[in-house]
Amino acid sequence: MDDLNIETIGINKKDLNDFSDRITKLPTDMQYPISFPSVYIADAGRKNGQHTAYVGETNFIIQRTKEHLEAGRTDALVKLKNTGLARLHMIGHKKFNKSATLLIEQMLMNYLTGDPKFSSLEDDNDSSKNGLLNLRNNEQPNFYMRGMYENEIFPEIWDSLRHSFKHVRG
Repeated sequence: MDDLNIETIGINKKDLNDFSDRITKLPTDMQYPISFPSVYIADAGRKNGQHTAYVGETNFIIQRTKEHLEAGRTDALVKLKNTGLARLHMIGHKKFNKSATLLIEQMLMNYLTGDPKFSSLEDDNDSSKNGLLNLRNNEQPNFYMRGMYENEIFPEIWDSLRHSFKHVRG
């Protein structure tokens, strides 16, 4: 397993539990994104070709995803799940820490906001609306090794996502 691990599952408890069962069988130092701070993207494609996403970060990805799924229909992940075409991309890296995941989360939000294929779930006819369901901004102050996360790790993540998703453009 490389330092970067991106796992994609359906947004449902069965896929989440299957993923958790599989990854917890690995040695502890290989159990990322579940045993390390991580970032996740939930995205849903729609019939009109547009996409909507939610980007988050957490120290406990399994627990946080279950909280989303149990929160009810107003939760961002539940809204995406209800489109029927949603996936959850969990991003882990051996070098992630809390400051790094907040930075990566913000950078992903910035990149996805700039992609014209992302639009609001609320209005399929207005592609000018922000395609993120996020309600907050996570601008990060300077921190130790920030440049490594911005210039080495984030591009590695973005390249992996760009090659995995036809709707993400580089």
